[in-house]
Amino acid sequence: MTMRTSGMSSPGMGRSNGYLRSWRGPAAVTVVAAAALIFDASTPDVISASPGYVGLVLIGYLLPGPRAALALALLATPLIILGHWISIPEGTPEWLSWMNRAFSVGAVWLTGAFVWLVRSLEQNLRWLASIVEYSGDAIASTNLDGITISWNTSAERIFGYGSEEVIGTPITILVPPERQHEKDFILERIRRGDRTEQFETICRRRDGHLVDVSITISPMRDVDGKVVGASRIARDITERKEREERERLLIGEINHRAKNLLSVVDAIARQTATRDPEHFVDCFSERIQALSANQDLLIKNAWHGVEIEDLVRAQLALFADLIGSRIAVCGPELRLNAAAAQAIGLALHELSTNAGKYGALSTDTGRVDISWNAANDTFTMAWIEREGPAVSAPQRRGFGTTVMEVMTERSVGGAVDLDYDPSGLVWRLTCRAAKALEPLRT
Repeated sequence: MTMRTSGMSSPGMGRSNGYLRSWRGPAAVTVVAAAALIFDASTPDVISASPGYVGLVLIGYLLPGPRAALALALLATPLIILGHWISIPEGTPEWLSWMNRAFSVGAVWLTGAFVWLVRSLEQNLRWLASIVEYSGDAIASTNLDGITISWNTSAERIFGYGSEEVIGTPITILVPPERQHEKDFILERIRRGDRTEQFETICRRRDGHLVDVSITISPMRDVDGKVVGASRIARDITERKEREERERLLIGEINHRAKNLLSVVDAIARQTATRDPEHFVDCFSERIQALSANQDLLIKNAWHGVEIEDLVRAQLALFADLIGSRIAVCGPELRLNAAAAQAIGLALHELSTNAGKYGALSTDTGRVDISWNAANDTFTMAWIEREGPAVSAPQRRGFGTTVMEVMTERSVGGAVDLDYDPSGLVWRLTCRAAKALEPLRT
């Protein structure tokens, strides 16, 4: 029995809806009832009219609803009694006439009860077949030898085999070679009548691809309670498995990035305390705020990188009113990856802090040009100050210089040119584009 279609209803049930939606059903009932009554009235009482009334009740099998036959039996009962009064011949013993009628009434109601029972069973079977057929889970059954005997639509969808390909073949066509040992264990449990609780495994589709499934296997019994096969309900859990894997990778990524972030904070704290202990709190706080601004942008973009212009504006927030006038920001729409965004963001913070204290932004006339580009697999970014106070190289390398050069170079695997030109500080970064930029998403 294939479950591809309901397949459990009789031809009569298939026609019942037609009777329901047309005049043929009521017409058939009327004609048969009239014929039975006429036959009953025109024949001697000793001739039973039961076949006619039974035929009337049997029409209920073709009508919608299991109780239609009972309704027709109820209709036939007064017709039988009426026929008795019309056709009873003189001299017929009263008891014989009533016995004949009682026999007819009994036959009619037995027929009605039988038809009602058959229709109820068919309806229940149709409901069960519909549940199986339209379930979102793959439902199949096998005999005790593992030969497939039923296969629903979801099984076709999940495993790719049509019912005509699977029925009559071993269910093991779904089992990868490395999991064949599961077959013998399951069959042994089924033969003992044990139910195999839900377990997760891998099945092989028709196209050879593997699919994660959760399976429950239960024994099937005949009317005597003997185990004759097994039903298998398989649910496709591929999406759940992929989601769990993504969550596992995400947790690992969060752990990795948290450790990296803590390492950066630790380095900032140590370097700031060592090289500028007098202003430790203020410097450390400013650098943590710069790091926080980077994190905000990364989280906002779900760690899929940061637009360079957004990063520049976030790190130059204190000079936002100068952007577009004394601060020129120019470059194509490019997105830095997380590591590059953290390093370049801190470098921009140091550059803007120095410019505000000692460089071009410390006067009313100084200007800063910030630009970036990507060409021929090379990413470049520049910070150029001009028209500010004269610049000279610092007497010692502070942590800010380390951030602008060493940390940035290591993060992107590139080179930083830091030039203390008297006309203005120049900072240039050059690296492979793949090391600094997020890949283009389609």
